Amino acid sequence: MGGEGRYLPRVREVWIFGSYARGALEVGDIDLAVEFDQTKDEAGRWFATLMAGGFDHLGALRRELRGNQRALEIHFNELDDLRKEGFEPRLLWRRGDSFEEARAQLAALAVDATAQRAARETVHPLLTDVEKLIPRPARQEFSLLMWAGWLEAKLVELPPRQATSALTRRRFAEQWSESNPRFRAAHAVASYLEGGR
Repeated sequence: MGGEGRYLPRVREVWIFGSYARGALEVGDIDLAVEFDQTKDEAGRWFATLMAGGFDHLGALRRELRGNQRALEIHFNELDDLRKEGFEPRLLWRRGDSFEEARAQLAALAVDATAQRAARETVHPLLTDVEKLIPRPARQEFSLLMWAGWLEAKLVELPPRQATSALTRRRFAEQWSESNPRFRAAHAVASYLEGGR
C-alpha cells in the first residue's frame, strides 16, 4: 500500500478470509478483514455522524482501499470476531510490507476444487439497507433476538424539523452547533417523539 489518501496511512493489516481464501473456484466476492487505527471514541463519533446523515469516514476508507472494485467485501476491525465465528483469515499485508510481499501472499493461496462458496449471512430484513454499517456480531444478535420474538423494532421516518419544546431546543443548542449532524439528528428524534408516535 502506498499510503496515499486521508485514511490509508491508518491501515495496519489486511487479511483475506472466506471462500476465496479457502481456494474456491467460484466466489461471490472477496472478503477482506482490514485492521486500522481507530480509537473507541472516534468510532462512536464516526458512527453517530453517519447515522445523522453526515460524512461516512469508513466509506471513504473503503473507497481508498478498493477504488471501483465492487467485488471486494471489506470488514473493518472485526478480525477477532471473525476468528470467534470460525473463520481462518490469512494475512496478506502488514504495515511495512512491500507490494511484492503482498502479491506473494496472495499467490500462495492454494486452489481447492472441493471448496464451496460460503453461505451468505442471514440478517433480519430491517437491517438490509444498513447491514454493512453495523458490526457482524451486533447484527447477528439483533437478528436472533428479533426472530426469537424477544425484541420488537420497526423502521420509522424521522421528520426533518426541529423540536417544539423550548427546553429541548435550548439544551440542544447548548450541546451542538447548528452545523453539527448530531444537532439535526437530535431534533428529528425529539420532533418524532413529540408527535406521540
